[in-house]
Amino acid sequence: MAARLQISEVIRLCVREFNRITVGGGIRLLKCESCGKLTDRGVILDRDIVEEGASGQLEKVGHERWLLCPECSSGLVEKANAFTEELLKGLEKR
Repeated sequence: MAARLQISEVIRLCVREFNRITVGGGIRLLKCESCGKLTDRGVILDRDIVEEGASGQLEKVGHERWLLCPECSSGLVEKANAFTEELLKGLEKR
């Protein structure tokens, strides 16, 4: 019987693209967390940190949000896609 790996925290990651967020009648410009450039499009990266609480259920204990311009996010999106493809291939082999 293999030893059971115990993990105290889990990270949930959500990557979504945004394009021209409008507020009122104008376009909202957001600041890229990486290079500091103002942009009207790019990627929003949300990171939730969850831990098992006293009840045994997962509970959110932290949250971070990063905004990235298209130039800074291009590598991230490629890495996320490669990771997802590798994960799906691994599941298919089972």
